[in-house]
Amino acid sequence: MGCISMDFIIELILDLIFETSVEASKSNKVPKPIRIFLISLILFFFIGVVALFYLVGILVIKENLIGGIIMLAFATLMLFLAVYRFRKMYIEKKED
Repeated sequence: MGCISMDFIIELILDLIFETSVEASKSNKVPKPIRIFLISLILFFFIGVVALFYLVGILVIKENLIGGIIMLAFATLMLFLAVYRFRKMYIEKKED
């Protein structure tokens, strides 16, 4: 029997919270103010992650040009994919 590590427990809890927030933000059974709050939390999370990648890319570019460019390209790709998923999940849903 192995020991359950703390990072596994934290990952499980955060995954539960994040998945529940995403599903609740899409449900019409949840009141609109709560859905708007959940959507804004999800947006702020993704904005923070992408901003962190941009920051790391800018800091790395000073020491390693290729590594910094790759990091900035990865951050840009994450930004476009997040916008695409958000539009697909929330904006196109409203049009249906």
